[in-house]
Amino acid sequence: MYNGKCNVRRLSVLVISAVMLLAVAPAFAQKGMPARTLSAIKDATVFVNSWRPHISATGSGFIIAVKGKAVYVATNAHTVMLRGKPASSVLLTFRSGTPQEKTVPARVVCRDDGQDLAVLKVTMPKPPRPINLGAKPTLKETMTIYAFGFPFGKALAAHRGHPAITVSKGTISSIRYDDYRRLRYVQIDGDINPGNSGGPVVDTDGRLIGIAVAKVIGTQIGLAIPPEKLQQVLDGKPKGLALKETANEKGKATIAATVELIDPMKKIKSASVLVIAADKIKTQPSPSAKGLWRRLHREAELHKFKIADSKATGSFALPTDAMKRKAYLFQVRIINGNKETLYTRPVKFFISPANAKAAGTLKPTEGNEDDEDDWLGDAAVTTIIGKGKKIRPKATGKLLAGKRKNIKGAVATPINIEAKKLVANIQWVPDGKSFFALTRGGLLRKISVPGLVEVRRIDIKNQCSWMALSKEGLVVLLDRLGEVWLFETETLRLKHRVAVRGAAGLAACPATSVAFVTYGMNVAAVNLKTGKVTWRTGLSKLVRQAGETARRHRTSGSVGLSRQSVMSPDGKYLFILADGCLHRFAVKGNKLEYEESGPSTGGSNPLRIEISGDSRYVALLSGGGNTNPGDHPDIDKYGTYLYHLNNLQTPVTYITQGPYPTALAFDRKARLIYGQNINYQLIAYRPGGTKVGMYRLAQGETTAQLAACPKTRKVLVLTTKSLFWVEMPHPGNR
Repeated sequence: MYNGKCNVRRLSVLVISAVMLLAVAPAFAQKGMPARTLSAIKDATVFVNSWRPHISATGSGFIIAVKGKAVYVATNAHTVMLRGKPASSVLLTFRSGTPQEKTVPARVVCRDDGQDLAVLKVTMPKPPRPINLGAKPTLKETMTIYAFGFPFGKALAAHRGHPAITVSKGTISSIRYDDYRRLRYVQIDGDINPGNSGGPVVDTDGRLIGIAVAKVIGTQIGLAIPPEKLQQVLDGKPKGLALKETANEKGKATIAATVELIDPMKKIKSASVLVIAADKIKTQPSPSAKGLWRRLHREAELHKFKIADSKATGSFALPTDAMKRKAYLFQVRIINGNKETLYTRPVKFFISPANAKAAGTLKPTEGNEDDEDDWLGDAAVTTIIGKGKKIRPKATGKLLAGKRKNIKGAVATPINIEAKKLVANIQWVPDGKSFFALTRGGLLRKISVPGLVEVRRIDIKNQCSWMALSKEGLVVLLDRLGEVWLFETETLRLKHRVAVRGAAGLAACPATSVAFVTYGMNVAAVNLKTGKVTWRTGLSKLVRQAGETARRHRTSGSVGLSRQSVMSPDGKYLFILADGCLHRFAVKGNKLEYEESGPSTGGSNPLRIEISGDSRYVALLSGGGNTNPGDHPDIDKYGTYLYHLNNLQTPVTYITQGPYPTALAFDRKARLIYGQNINYQLIAYRPGGTKVGMYRLAQGETTAQLAACPKTRKVLVLTTKSLFWVEMPHPGNR
């Protein structure tokens, strides 16, 4: 985590980025780390200071290799990113806070944003020794560990110079694996503070346990990236593939390809691209049981490329179709420094028809608006999942209400469901008489209020990531399956299944029969009446088409990679969260027009978009609070600006929540705005931002979503462990 204006980064709905600072022991135990080992790890830990105009941040890192005067340092990727953009300069201070300290400018050699890791390089004589990455301890729960770093950056410095290192003690509380049984995180029992991101976590013998990165809000649970992830970066791995059609004649298209590599130590032995016509693939490519992608196809052509400056480049010719664009699948193959052969997920691109002019840079589905294909095409409606597995809605009538309790005039009723598994976007039926709750595993419930009775349920039996209510029913995104499903709101009967391969975002609203899905830097429209994809394009293309007619704040970022998309309830606008900014698109039938981008207020931890039920106001929630772009009213570090939907340049008002803002809701009926912070799961504000009530519903739980009932003075509060139905007090009872 950073120590500066952008000091919180989101790991998930429940997690903020931070560095591991574990509960400081009153004295360094005599039976703890040997003095020589302690001194070596302290020397290897560095203070990281990143800078861009008008913003700076601090973090931690540690030396991983020394080659002559070249010193390589590992840290988190987010410590060298400010407001979603690379830092202009990075300074590393060795032996910080001591008479021997030395500050040296660093170069970012590589960033692996997916693993939140970065490698920096400096040149200096007589550097400290690196931490030994070859020593691999056996991890187990209750194992004692030590975290090294610089919590709160310069705030703890006892003089005007750089801060001295902090050494903290804790234990391993869990070892977390992903769906393929690969080590994902080392969970540590201890507290977390800003400024330690990227610091080393070691055992008593100084062997690396992980790289401190994150914390579950409101708990003593911290997370560290395992050394295996860092080793994969050092051994080399592919990062991306760019293709450009440079010529097209005589039935052949010439394709220039560039493979971006993550290869800080220059270890990759070879890089190639596999190519095959899409119509030759009868079954969809899939990873192995270990989560590794296999070779695309035995008949795929292999094109070897030349490696230079962390890129592999080459060109080749592909046959074209006489009348229409031809689809090909491309896959990158590398041999890394560990002599392992790695394949990437195959991607589809289209080649221009024969004798057409070169199409320029090719991007997935860009310019493919009129194509029907199996990646973003139609799928037959069926209730069969896999072999013989059927899903059927069930009417249950199960009472879910727990014991009511009065908290400062508000009445809170816990709802007895597995709240910690819920996707944080509970959906209200417009009449306010029921709502939908969905688990990540695919269990969908319709629950009535005020009785809190489970009216109906259906087990989708697939991983789900989002849902939205439309005019045609409830739309659910099954991200792993790569489909959108449409359910009737009354019966939960499945109406449509639509293939949206690669989709990461979903937006719909009760006023329209269209849903928009985002995937990477692209967007597609789904006609929910017919269950067909009717339009698709690149987001950057929409920005180019708008040109100077679009209104942009001077600090606006690019549309870039979409993190979340939300439609206004009236169906007039689609908002996309990207690069720490709100971007507004006008909905024109089943297409979009780019209109406006707001200021960069999301900091390093933009979380979610919230729109009022009357389609008048919008807010961007950020775990570190909204940052002032320079022309907004001064706001507390953990405040949130509220805007009119049709004007993202000037806020209407703001609220001050306290650490860490993760949820907000508008209640027009009660004329209230609901917020929260790390200590209070629900806070009520008047429109002018005055607090009128603070409610602690559960100890040590952090709010993930606030969902105000559209017809009454009630609100659903989803926390990390619980779901509450809260009846707000009448104004005269406060």
